[in-house]
Amino acid sequence: MTIFNPNDPTTRRGIEKAAALLEQSRAPVVVVNRIDLAGAAAAVTLARQAGAVLDHVAPTGLGPSQEQGTLGTVPGEAFLRADLVIVAGPITDTLAHDAGFARLTAPSPTRTVVNLGSAETTGGLLSSAEELRLDGLGLAEQLGVLYALAQGRPVSLDDRQAAEATRFIEQRMSQAKYGVFVFAPDAIDEHAQFMMMSLANVLSVETRWSILPLGRPAGQAELIRMCQALTGLPPPLSFAGTRPVHDPLLYRAVDVIGRRETDAILWVSACEDVPPDWIGGAPLAAVTARADAILAASAQISIGKPGIDYPALSEGALTGVVTANAQTSPVSKASAAQVIEAIGQQFAASQNGAVA
Repeated sequence: MTIFNPNDPTTRRGIEKAAALLEQSRAPVVVVNRIDLAGAAAAVTLARQAGAVLDHVAPTGLGPSQEQGTLGTVPGEAFLRADLVIVAGPITDTLAHDAGFARLTAPSPTRTVVNLGSAETTGGLLSSAEELRLDGLGLAEQLGVLYALAQGRPVSLDDRQAAEATRFIEQRMSQAKYGVFVFAPDAIDEHAQFMMMSLANVLSVETRWSILPLGRPAGQAELIRMCQALTGLPPPLSFAGTRPVHDPLLYRAVDVIGRRETDAILWVSACEDVPPDWIGGAPLAAVTARADAILAASAQISIGKPGIDYPALSEGALTGVVTANAQTSPVSKASAAQVIEAIGQQFAASQNGAVA
């Protein structure tokens, strides 16, 4: 059982200030960092109440997928079924330390790993992998060449590179029973993502191909899951109209804030990460597990960390399924959901002219 006293003077002042900030705003933005499922659901509900834009700070690697549709997978399924894994793009630090990535790229007699577009073998990773590198071309262009060849279209390459790319299509990609593209979503641009997902879709006509973004910190997939469960749409979202609207170009928090289209920001993070540099330029309320105050915030409410200070449901890093995490700290703290729901109750009371 978590300890939460909404009538504690410090907590009450923070809740009232945060609710007042949202009530007085004409264009609020709710930005969610790492969180558990209950906290994510509460954030979606509060954004709907306040008519806010809702986004996260996590690069999902799913922008083109949201527009054109692509088969996805989770690390557990990929580990069990994939016979060909293509690592597309740079190996970032978070990708190199991702447990699912390490399992997928470890030497295996049943799985071939190919390094596409990266000269790195961080910490020995991919040291035993095959390579496909078309010199002089960026990642998006290399994927575009493979996409064209997979459709039987001509490409402008020298004979050696054309032969190498054609051989790779015929002997590796077309022969795979279950292929997976693995990538760090914060390391490759949307052009490369679009070409990768288009290629996966073409290959899936004859076999099964999936895309798998990895290297995100735990707790950054929860908002995506809850947005889709509660609205049928992925973030970024706007709740300003009669129904939620998804537009990755219009409603990305970093862009909305950068264009000065908001007059209030609510930052939610059930971890100790520092807010990004672009959080600012408008009055800020923070619901955060950071011990030190965010100096720019006009209101801050302290919460615990899921699975440490309170029991929580979250998305399993390896399986992608919902898992229960027991509290490990002997001292419990308020959960993100409890505080966000209290802000929502205060906001509703203020809207009705009542006193919460």
